[in-house]
Amino acid sequence: MNTPEHPYLQLILQGQAAEVVRRYRSAGTTTAEDDRWGGYALYLMADLLCARDQLGRAVARGCDAARVELATVYRHLGEVSLAWQVLDDLTWPDLIAFDCALAERERGMLLISQGRLEQARSRLEQVWTSVQSGPAALKASTALVLGTIYGQLGQDLQAVHLLNAAVQVSQGTKQGYPLAARSLSRAYAGDFAGAEEDLRKAQGHVAQVPLLASVLAYNRGVLRRAQGRCAEAASCFQDAVRAAGPETEVAFFAELCLCALQTASGQLDQASATLARASRGCGEPRLNLFWQWRSALLESLLEPGLNSELSAEISGRLVRVKDGFLALGFLREVGWVCLALAELALRREDRSAAARALRDATDMRHRLGSGSALVIELRDLPMVRRWLQEQSKGYAHVLLEDWTALGDDVPLQVMLVTLGTPQIVLDGQVVPLRLRRSVEVLTYLVDRGPVTREQLLTALWPETAPKDAANYFHQVKNKLETCLPGLTLPFQASSGTYSVCLRGVRLCWDVDTVKRLLSRGDDDSVYAAVQAYTGAFLPAASGQWAQEVRREVEWSVIKAGLQLIERWHVAGQSHKCLELSSRLREIEPYNEVLAEYLVMATLELEGFLSARHTLDIISGQFRLDIGEVPPSLIALEQRLNSAS
Repeated sequence: MNTPEHPYLQLILQGQAAEVVRRYRSAGTTTAEDDRWGGYALYLMADLLCARDQLGRAVARGCDAARVELATVYRHLGEVSLAWQVLDDLTWPDLIAFDCALAERERGMLLISQGRLEQARSRLEQVWTSVQSGPAALKASTALVLGTIYGQLGQDLQAVHLLNAAVQVSQGTKQGYPLAARSLSRAYAGDFAGAEEDLRKAQGHVAQVPLLASVLAYNRGVLRRAQGRCAEAASCFQDAVRAAGPETEVAFFAELCLCALQTASGQLDQASATLARASRGCGEPRLNLFWQWRSALLESLLEPGLNSELSAEISGRLVRVKDGFLALGFLREVGWVCLALAELALRREDRSAAARALRDATDMRHRLGSGSALVIELRDLPMVRRWLQEQSKGYAHVLLEDWTALGDDVPLQVMLVTLGTPQIVLDGQVVPLRLRRSVEVLTYLVDRGPVTREQLLTALWPETAPKDAANYFHQVKNKLETCLPGLTLPFQASSGTYSVCLRGVRLCWDVDTVKRLLSRGDDDSVYAAVQAYTGAFLPAASGQWAQEVRREVEWSVIKAGLQLIERWHVAGQSHKCLELSSRLREIEPYNEVLAEYLVMATLELEGFLSARHTLDIISGQFRLDIGEVPPSLIALEQRLNSAS
């Protein structure tokens, strides 16, 4: 099988697509073959629309084989049906062996784009056999496509084997794509160092192959997410969308991954917007499965008080997505959805359903031969993690063993608890901190950082000599960095400031959770915020900063709670008013409005005697602690007496 001797093609095979474009555009006259390979070079340089036009011209001028490259361009433009039509119109008997192999390879890529991976794998395995004695460039491109298929099937070891061959026989910038594809499979396989090296090498080819930019940004995002470096991952996915353009498949998957990160970090409004943007690219059934999966997970979190009916509906959607992935042979994605089903079951306290879903996820892990790819999703499912950590043994415990096997000593999650009893919880376990102000120091930096040393010491130790305060701060800093792998409090010499730096660790702050729920404003979210308020903010802290935050959080909860009680009172929902007013009085026992709502709800539900008894208790509290009963409660007592 010989390669055609066209000079443009020879330059392309040497990785000089930019030189081909220069020559093609400066040529006075061109042949149909010139149009074919000039158009293909334009495609490689990411000029898809011009490439489409020139390849169409080549076909119109009698170069039927140019339909192969034209189909490739249509596929990248998202016009899969047009790509199939162009390929089906090929006059196959007239093609030379080289063009037949190219056409078969493109047919395989179209099958991949439609999720028909087994058909694509079978066809490309035959092509792979036929090109062993052919040109190196054709062997490399076939190995690339076949390796991509195995990667999408979750069989990353087979994928890496084929992509190794593609890298070895590729020349110059033609190595960029197999290196990029191999980086993704290595990331999923847990070979983070290998994936990093592939990305570094492939980046050197972007100038000559601009289409690589979006692919590499996406793959780097997957690697960073697998490493737990979520902020970096989000930035990479945003870069991928910008480089690819909003209507491409790369952008679609990048936005879904960005949505996953935003969902996991509680940025639900941002996640909703990202998912809406991604919906532009989910028309094809395979892509729609991915979109439905992320949509179901997000919807489950948008409803804080997830009722059984809605939970069952969302679970049903996830089961249909799982079945769809299974039909396509996407075992990795099946495992991901099973983990999501387990999380949803644990949220509704259905431990038996969670156990079944985790068993299914573990089955997929064994079918894949490794669980490293499942760890990527496990990081974002706190209830599943907690369940697995509580199990000292069991079939599904291997998922946590996979985490350990990655050699990553970074914790899955750090909870910064500042409401009520201050503490730091690492993967479900309270961290013993001998220095009592450790939580306060970390919280100040999370809330106000970056800050200068003077700002920090003045805010936290206003009455202490600067030297002594600085010494204590550095003791706390060292203790925190020792106890919390992945978290550092670095000093930036350029700005003279300290801040919190997270590498791999996901930090959740209870005050952030309360504020986020309150900001959404709906009844369920406000009620959830009141329940999440478990006590005063850093009650032992006496500095001005802590007092300001304490007043702000408490007043925000009381204000939103009062507004909610008013809505429920108008709607005649006395049971809810009684429960919420009782809860809010635990936070602010001397709020007269709350006291009145509590008494009126008691009157409505339990009658005059219970209401009068409740009012007597409240009035007694005011006399004992304040010294007098407020006029509003005296007036309420008079109204009760007159109504009796």
